[in-house]
Amino acid sequence: MIFSLPILLAFQMIPPPAPRDHAKETCSLSGTVVDSITGQPVSKAALAVYSGSGAGITYTSSSDGNGDFSLVGLEPGSYRLMGDRSGYVQGYYSARGSSGSGSVIRLEAGQTLKDLRFRLMPAGTVAGTVRDSDGEPLEGAAVELGKIVYDNHGKFRLTHEGNANSDDRGEYRFHALAPGRYFVSASEHRGGGYNVVDRSGHKTDEMDVLTFYPRAPDTSTASSVELQAGKHVEGIDIRMLKMHAVCIGGRVVTAGRPRQSSVVVEADLKAASEMNGKFQASTIPDAEGTFQMCGVPSGAYLVSGYSDGLSARLSLNAGETDVTDIRLAPQAGATMQGHVGVDGAEKANLSTFRITVDQDGKEMSTISQLDQRDDAFTLTRLGAGHYEFRTTRPPAGFYLKSIRSGNTDALVDGLTISGAETIPVEFTLSHDGSAVSGVVVDKDQNPVAGATVLAAPADRTRYDLFAQITTDQQGRYEFDALAPGSYSLFAFDDIETNAWNDPEFLRPYEKKATKADLEPKGKAAIDLKIAEMLRP
Repeated sequence: MIFSLPILLAFQMIPPPAPRDHAKETCSLSGTVVDSITGQPVSKAALAVYSGSGAGITYTSSSDGNGDFSLVGLEPGSYRLMGDRSGYVQGYYSARGSSGSGSVIRLEAGQTLKDLRFRLMPAGTVAGTVRDSDGEPLEGAAVELGKIVYDNHGKFRLTHEGNANSDDRGEYRFHALAPGRYFVSASEHRGGGYNVVDRSGHKTDEMDVLTFYPRAPDTSTASSVELQAGKHVEGIDIRMLKMHAVCIGGRVVTAGRPRQSSVVVEADLKAASEMNGKFQASTIPDAEGTFQMCGVPSGAYLVSGYSDGLSARLSLNAGETDVTDIRLAPQAGATMQGHVGVDGAEKANLSTFRITVDQDGKEMSTISQLDQRDDAFTLTRLGAGHYEFRTTRPPAGFYLKSIRSGNTDALVDGLTISGAETIPVEFTLSHDGSAVSGVVVDKDQNPVAGATVLAAPADRTRYDLFAQITTDQQGRYEFDALAPGSYSLFAFDDIETNAWNDPEFLRPYEKKATKADLEPKGKAAIDLKIAEMLRP
């Protein structure tokens, strides 16, 4: 390109931009790490700053002998500050409880934020001894710790918190634990294959089975462990249960004929928890399709057979006698063809959108990467059963409006698959949500950082419409896209994640909730008072 003389002269008259003083644009954080119980300074605590954009750790530091720390050279933006130290529970700045994500810290260009007080919660321990059914210390037992939480449907479940093996004295110990309600279980695996043998090597029809503290087959009759911050609970002793063991077996057939190759048969004990210590057995049938699994403790089982994309499932109860007449007829599974669309003309960046598919209450698959050409995904070899969907991390300003499969409202009712078929599933996001913002204050009208703000829909069975967020360092909160409708707004000081999905939990707070009727693309400014937490 050739410029004329007047244009060249005009370019020469424009002064060059002034050099940027980068040091004046960066930000800094400083403060003190203290013990949340005693208030004493905590030295050698590791601090990490996470970018709100999802870029991960961007800055790190540590506290000195006085508990003081500083982070300098931070770019303007939104961050979360995490702290950790041996003997303490890893946590976030201004989190009101051990499971909270803390406040978002927003920094403007050149801002210096001083005198932050980071409270680290001292960790607890749980210890005890595992003994066999005869009362002898049991070495090498697999001990598991599970914490009671609420799931997305308001039901209790156990999350895996750690494994340990008992030593030569039968002793075990879990450390670095956050406060909460725990269950402890132990299991023993000995002998080869499925032949059950006693300590003398003789075959027996009894076996020590998965046992919850103190001596229970499942969580319904077990005792839980209540752990407070920094406490050390000992004497959580488990004595193993002995149960009758049987054989279960039968034949795998396809189109009326024995299936002779590429077959795996599994038996899963329908334990009352998510703990991975539950009994599971698998085997490969012989050339005639016959299979047998012995050393199976009495209980309710789900027996499955898989072969070259075919599957079959059935339930049975194993009692005091062998079950030898099982017939599995694997059939072709279904194919789910999912697509994510946007209601209206707006475009959405779906790179962070996640879809989780649960089968009969258990997570089966998480789709974290859609086909970029058409925002679609495909799941194959789906066996018969009931499927439900959960979604997370929708694009900013969007919410999940519906999930439909033909005439089925899969968002509310889920989806039942009965055989080999191709099932289209349409996920629809919408951009007409309502924005709600405000400040949370305490009884003295002081802003509360790290509070949990909950927007609960009028229809409490619509778990997908619940939304929660934590307040920033100035007590501010903002929902950018709530589905239009009627809501109750709550502000909690310290609340366990998903506890609000239990209608009994929210009932005592209902009278003090702030009601809001949200219109499509509406904006509402609503300040809230922190709720006085009711303790059992």
